[in-house]
Amino acid sequence: MKHVNLNNQSTRRILRKSKRENSAVYRVSYHADDLPDVIPRWSPMDTRHPFEADIVALLQSTDEYQNVTMGFFQSVKEAMFKIHHIYRVQNLNLYKKYMAMKAEMKQQYGEEPRELSLFHGTPDIDTVRCICNQSFDFRLSGQYGSKYGDGAYFATRASFSSHYTQPSPVKARRYMFQADVLVYSIFNSDQSYPTYLIEYDDV
Repeated sequence: MKHVNLNNQSTRRILRKSKRENSAVYRVSYHADDLPDVIPRWSPMDTRHPFEADIVALLQSTDEYQNVTMGFFQSVKEAMFKIHHIYRVQNLNLYKKYMAMKAEMKQQYGEEPRELSLFHGTPDIDTVRCICNQSFDFRLSGQYGSKYGDGAYFATRASFSSHYTQPSPVKARRYMFQADVLVYSIFNSDQSYPTYLIEYDDV
């Protein structure tokens, strides 16, 4: 797996440190207890900067990669698009806010809130960076498309969200998020988390 820097598109491999290795090159500043208790487990990351997202490129051979791919192609024809990368978004600050909102809704309504996996198309890499670091901000919805009024828009079908993407200027790549969303009539950014980022293009 690789960590990806969205600001400069640089990558670094996640190196597993053996017990015999003492070189600081292999060290990642994190504590296991700082990472959320989720499955699949998050990759080691620097927890000294909780407001910055770590973008982890998934291996195609993993179940995690295949599950996201299956969800994407349930409504999109494979003859139309090709997936190049799927990234796991690891943002401690946003994830803690999301889980706090989930617990608050459970306490308020006396039951587990309805949670869905939904898609959100983005027009450019700047929007991708914004969402990875700040989540889905309805106040910026005019940048993403506001046909139905202000709000952060999600769809059950990737084919619908793909209409809100645009090919990037250089490699003509498109970007779409698969997000976990707590469904409730009053929406704020803490009710969603950008779980995965799908990078794809037209065939």
